[in-house]
Amino acid sequence: MKNILVPHPVADECTLIEALYWVAFNIYPLSEQTHDYTDIRVEQEFVEEWVYEKLDELDAFFTSKTCEKYGLPNSPVGGYIEENLYHPCSHIPSYGTNAGEIIHKDLRKNQEVFTSALDDYLDIPKSNLFVQLKNGVVKSFGRAKLKNTDLDSYTKLEDIDKSKWRQAKINWEKCTLETDTGSFVHILIHFASLVEAFPEPVGEAVQVSLYNGVLLTDESIATHPIITKKGRPAYNWKEFTTEVAIRFKNNELPKSQKVFIGEMEKWCLEKWSARPSETNLKEHISPFYAAMKKSENI
Repeated sequence: MKNILVPHPVADECTLIEALYWVAFNIYPLSEQTHDYTDIRVEQEFVEEWVYEKLDELDAFFTSKTCEKYGLPNSPVGGYIEENLYHPCSHIPSYGTNAGEIIHKDLRKNQEVFTSALDDYLDIPKSNLFVQLKNGVVKSFGRAKLKNTDLDSYTKLEDIDKSKWRQAKINWEKCTLETDTGSFVHILIHFASLVEAFPEPVGEAVQVSLYNGVLLTDESIATHPIITKKGRPAYNWKEFTTEVAIRFKNNELPKSQKVFIGEMEKWCLEKWSARPSETNLKEHISPFYAAMKKSENI
């Protein structure tokens, strides 16, 4: 049997935590596009939730072989994903089911030993990346938020001056940087500058063949499991959109899009016994709010 190699573009910009994982493990940030082919990292509507959601997807990297390679204890979450990944639409069970909640809690509790070891391992990569950010070699940008302003009051994406970087003021997981005048949130890194500072590794030579425009490799070749939004459970979005359209036609959409996302999240749990991410829900709901806003301005 053969494996089919499917091309997937690398993102032009990656989040701060993805940049750290590049420095530590050379994990390529894959491009994730919205319905209008804009990368989700720079899309105002989606970036806030996506930044945190992506951390769970990085768990798939830590297979038993990877942990052994980097001298880390086995990751229960990574092991679970590794065992179940090659079944269609498999993932850690949804919080929408009792069984899913139990497995989630058990896996995360047992994950503490691995997480502690990983934090220690990342100390040096964090310092190395900080130095290149401070020197201006690695280019960064984010949304500025001034002190004593509303929670959602921040600017469009703008370059972060290298003088702003302070290692003690970085929150790697939340992709934020505290400054004297406020903070930068949703921090992104120009991937080309990241590769310039931390070059791509030399890959192992493997046998790949081209047949009818399809790249093939033997199934014996080791591949790292990667979970992306393309690998999500196949929700019935046609049914979902129909439900939203009916409510839109009947003027039943609340003024707050966030409130409606919560309502449709409950609808998904009742209909599908599963809960899509807020980002995914917003992608299918926001066009209706855009249309409603446009009609109000006419």
